[in-house]
Amino acid sequence: AGFQKDEVYIGTAEERAARGKGDKPVHGDELGHLTGGGFGAAALPFEDDDKAPEFSARREKILANIKTLRGQVKEAGSKQETEVFEQCIAMEVANLETVNAEQEKFDHVLSKGTDAKDIEAGADEDL
Repeated sequence: AGFQKDEVYIGTAEERAARGKGDKPVHGDELGHLTGGGFGAAALPFEDDDKAPEFSARREKILANIKTLRGQVKEAGSKQETEVFEQCIAMEVANLETVNAEQEKFDHVLSKGTDAKDIEAGADEDL
């Protein structure tokens, strides 16, 4: 069919290297070239290990989302849109319940004298 090998068009590896157009390494080193493959999420450090989870900020964001979604329900043009927005509200309520449960767990463990690092590590063990 008239096809030729790549060497005809771009040259051999040695010719490309001589012109400064050699093959580039796929990755710089062996360790960690499979992004995230060698380390689980629990092994990644938190931005601030000494900082307690900010439950209030998360709760405020969820409540703002719910308020916005309720406005969207009122403005929905069809029954299908209304159902979608109501499902979104239900998911946000579930997120709020999760935040509340996490805070209860945090407060309970904190009352026993454990610091935030141990709580975060314990959260990963529940998975």
